Amino acid sequence: MQKNFSERSFAQKIGMSSTGFRAAMERQTLSVQILENIADVLGVPVISFFEGSETREVHEPPEHYSKKCTNCAKKDGQIELFTKLLAEKEQQIANLNKELGRKLGRENNHVA
Repeated sequence: MQKNFSERSFAQKIGMSSTGFRAAMERQTLSVQILENIADVLGVPVISFFEGSETREVHEPPEHYSKKCTNCAKKDGQIELFTKLLAEKEQQIANLNKELGRKLGRENNHVA
């Protein structure tokens, strides 16, 4: 079954502007989601775009998209420091609770 769409209406059906669609086609940079949308609109499986293709290209994301930690050592040091501070504060709270319990216990003994 042949489907006829204008570039604009086709782009809208797949969730893109006609300018964005044209640019993506020229650069051959369609996302997987857009390929799935195109397949849905055309009523074909996504694999049909790749059948008969002997080459597979894998593009690494640009470096600025990588999730490398640029200052991990500094962050790890801060985490370690805050963890120690938290442990100290928790110990102080436990000691204060014990002291409060002892004082309240003595006051209750004197009142009775």
